[in-house]
Amino acid sequence: MRRILVTRPEPGASDTARRLEAAGFEPVKLPLTRIEAIVPERIPDPSDYDVVAVTSANALHHAGTALIGSMAGRRCYAVGTRTAEAASRAGLAVQVAGHGDAETLAKAIVTAEPGGRIAYLCGRVRRDSFERILGENGLRVEAIETYDTLPVDYPSEALSVATDGNPIWGALVYSVAGALGLRELVAAHKADPVFARMRFFCISRRVADALARNGQGPVHIAERPAEEAMLRLLTSVD
Repeated sequence: MRRILVTRPEPGASDTARRLEAAGFEPVKLPLTRIEAIVPERIPDPSDYDVVAVTSANALHHAGTALIGSMAGRRCYAVGTRTAEAASRAGLAVQVAGHGDAETLAKAIVTAEPGGRIAYLCGRVRRDSFERILGENGLRVEAIETYDTLPVDYPSEALSVATDGNPIWGALVYSVAGALGLRELVAAHKADPVFARMRFFCISRRVADALARNGQGPVHIAERPAEEAMLRLLTSVD
């Protein structure tokens, strides 16, 4: 059975592990980042914005009841099916569940909400492209940070326990932060047979570029930035 390294943070890592098991793989959970909730600087008054935008389910999971309660019933634009589902569970009225990335969603909002005011639930670590596209097209964006992404280090003993010391066939890489952590991990354990023939399955070209192969195993990129596409990619590689 092919062993797959799951590098995303919890609780997503456990969700992915279950999907891998159902698909016939052996998951090896090794989160290289962790999510930490942060208190938003302010909770905007509902009259201050027209719609809510979310590019990560983590922003909803860590938003807190007061913030989410203030947004109940508001129209929402979300990236990806799972983020849209989380938004619906939080009581938001999902208008668009974008199947692309944050930039694609921003362009959809520009078209649908000309001159709109956007409350953007997000993490502290993020790209500026989503806000930049909206701002350049005359929309006002207020970023409401609800979580931070922090690196996780593994001493050799902890790493050995997590991997059982057995070779890993492939690694799922979801973010630039995760890619950088994995690159450092593999470089530090270059002679370790656990990682010697590992393949890398990246959610996007940007993540693959951050991984910077440097003599590592083959790097594969999902056709679209979604876990479903990454899992399909796993089954297509010999």
